[in-house]
Amino acid sequence: MGKVLYYVASSLDGFIATEDHNLDWLLAFGFEAFQSHYDQFLAGVGSLVMGSATYEFVRRQEPGSWAYGELPCRVLTRRSLQAPRTAACASTPETFGVSALTQ
Repeated sequence: MGKVLYYVASSLDGFIATEDHNLDWLLAFGFEAFQSHYDQFLAGVGSLVMGSATYEFVRRQEPGSWAYGELPCRVLTRRSLQAPRTAACASTPETFGVSALTQ
């Protein structure tokens, strides 16, 4: 049995994005000081699950690349989204159980 880790950056008031669905506030802090810890964490991850807004934000930040390499990724959406060439991404309906992630 695998384990599920919920990893998210949020503001002190508990929000992930601004009212206009923007994540730019997060980029203001930079990543250099945390990169080695993040890389170590990501090395132990077997697959990703993210919402479509986060997925689209990541794609907009680096349109020609995919920060997660070949790590399997499920995007929670009802729409069909274009996957990066280097990633194994799949769209998944928003209503699913955690057991669906192991299939």
